[in-house]
Amino acid sequence: MADNETDTLKQGQELKDWDYLISSNKVFTLKFFSFDTSISPYLGVFYNPRRSKISGGYDDRLYNKNPKTIRCAGCCAGCDDIYDLKDRAVWVANRNNPITDMYGKLMIDVHGKLSILSSGVSVVDLVSPTPVARNASGTLLDNGNFILQELYPDGSVKRVLWQSFDYPTDTLLPGMKLGINLKTGHRWSLTSWRSHELPADGSLGSQ
Repeated sequence: MADNETDTLKQGQELKDWDYLISSNKVFTLKFFSFDTSISPYLGVFYNPRRSKISGGYDDRLYNKNPKTIRCAGCCAGCDDIYDLKDRAVWVANRNNPITDMYGKLMIDVHGKLSILSSGVSVVDLVSPTPVARNASGTLLDNGNFILQELYPDGSVKRVLWQSFDYPTDTLLPGMKLGINLKTGHRWSLTSWRSHELPADGSLGSQ
């Protein structure tokens, strides 16, 4: 992407290892990340307490009432580590499907399919809309929700294709849901990380 200071990934664009999206008031970023390795195997949403602005009801103080370092809440047996909250992903797109090389990217193809790819091969398809979407874009909102929408030519929203809030990982953000949609059967639930450096599904869950 030519301009990193944007909240939107447009159809045909690619978000690569060194790129990121940042929400309009700089509350959250969407980026690839790693744990001290040359490969960035995961795509996640991070909170940015020092870069956010008070606007639209999203006050930095709402997300940063406690000290920025907190103890592990029991994601793994015998763990009493301290970690920095601002460096912790609040959502991970491919927690169980890490990228295995240095060529990971997020893209929206010509049909509106949102995918994470590695060396041109799909690692995970987040959504493949039916019918296809010819004018799709993904936007990171100030509440931390990454949302894929199909737009009319004038830029207004035609339909919501997918949103990260429907697939929480281990963190419940304001606006997320837990439970079951009685109409569709879709479940919203939380599952712990396997360890501090492994976002894959852990043993603790909530719904």
